[in-house]
Amino acid sequence: MSYPLPRKLELPFWGGSRTILKRDAMLIRIFTDTGLKGFAPGPAHLRAQTEIRDVIAPFLVGKDPLKWRQFGFTGSSEICKTYKAVEIALMDLVSKFEGCPISDLLGGRKRERIKLYGSAGMYMSPENYAIEAKGAQELGFSAYKFRPALNPEGNLEILEGIRKATGDDMALMIDGHTWWRMGDNSYTPDMVKELSKNMQVYDPYWLEEPLLP
Repeated sequence: MSYPLPRKLELPFWGGSRTILKRDAMLIRIFTDTGLKGFAPGPAHLRAQTEIRDVIAPFLVGKDPLKWRQFGFTGSSEICKTYKAVEIALMDLVSKFEGCPISDLLGGRKRERIKLYGSAGMYMSPENYAIEAKGAQELGFSAYKFRPALNPEGNLEILEGIRKATGDDMALMIDGHTWWRMGDNSYTPDMVKELSKNMQVYDPYWLEEPLLP
């Protein structure tokens, strides 16, 4: 599925700007001869679509979904990752057949309650990150995840502002999102190491994906 934006979206990004022309999403659907369907979100890019159509779908045709654990799909790391997304749709299908939640297929529910965090924060000024974090806190979230994409000094300014706005009780989750790369202006490993040290004064809960895999 693809939604072309009515007009291009220009967003500030370290070293320049990021231009977004459209938003893409993938919905994986598995059909069976019983009429049941399984659904899952998938990677929204052409390669995954091609892998599903040309490799994964032919592999699945004729197989009994109830035996999904035994399928033993193999391939490159990229196509196996796509297959795992399709496998969620298989599990959705089986859970409908069995009349149970997917968690039961995986050994059962482990807890009755889970913690939630507010996840947003991208392409903003330091001041707006602070406003948004405070808003998440006022909604009752005990943690806020955000994606700073400025220079190292700007990212520290974002952290400082959020901490001042929310106090010490709010858990701050920093998602590098592997965004700290922009052509010739990419963060070097040493920059990431130094920035990580400097962030410690703000007591972050975690730093997610600061480097390429």
